[in-house]
Amino acid sequence: MHKGLRILITGANGMLGSDLTAEGQKQGYDVIALTHTELDITKASLIKEAYDRYQPQVIVNCAAYTKVDEAEKNRDLALAVNALGVRNLALTCRENNAVLVQISTDYVFDGTKDKPWGIYDLPNPINTYGESKYLGECFLKTIGGNYFIVRTSWLFGSGGPNFVSTILRAALKKGELRVVNDQFGCPTYALDLACFLLKLV
Repeated sequence: MHKGLRILITGANGMLGSDLTAEGQKQGYDVIALTHTELDITKASLIKEAYDRYQPQVIVNCAAYTKVDEAEKNRDLALAVNALGVRNLALTCRENNAVLVQISTDYVFDGTKDKPWGIYDLPNPINTYGESKYLGECFLKTIGGNYFIVRTSWLFGSGGPNFVSTILRAALKKGELRVVNDQFGCPTYALDLACFLLKLV
C-alpha cells in the first residue's frame, strides 16, 4: 500500500491514537482521526455509518477500555469496548474488504512463563481486562478478513498517564521507591509503535 492510503483511527485522542494520527499525517497518509465521542465502537450502526462516510482502506483500533483494576468492577463496559467493539469493527471491515489493525495486550497471557511470550504461546488471561482483550482477538480471528493483531505492553509517551511517567514522577517526589518485584513487561514508546503500525499497513 502507499501513502495515499486512507486510515481511520479509533480512539484517536489516546496516547497511541494521538501519536499515530500525528505521525500518519506527517508521513502523508490520509488520516481520519475519531475520538470516542465521535465514534463509539460499541455501536455497530455507528461504525457502518463512519465507514460509509470515510471509506477507509485501513482501520486501526486504538479505542479500548484500559483501566485494568477497574475492569473487575466494570466488566460489562470492558467487554463491550474490548470484545464487542472489535467484533463490530471486524464485521464492517470484512464486509468492505478493509484491513483492521487491532491493538491488543500482553494481559492475554497469565504471566507464569519465565521468558518472553511468543506469538504462538496460548493465551490464558487471568483478569477481566485480559479476558476482554482476548475475546476481541477471538472475535476477529473467527470473523476473518484482512487483519493484524498487535500485542503491546507498558505503553508510554507524552499522550497521557502511564507506568514510566508515574515512576519518574514518584522518584522525583520521594527519592526512594518501593515497587512490586513480580511484574515483568516491555516498555513500549508510543511513537515507535505508531511508526511500526504505519509500516505494517
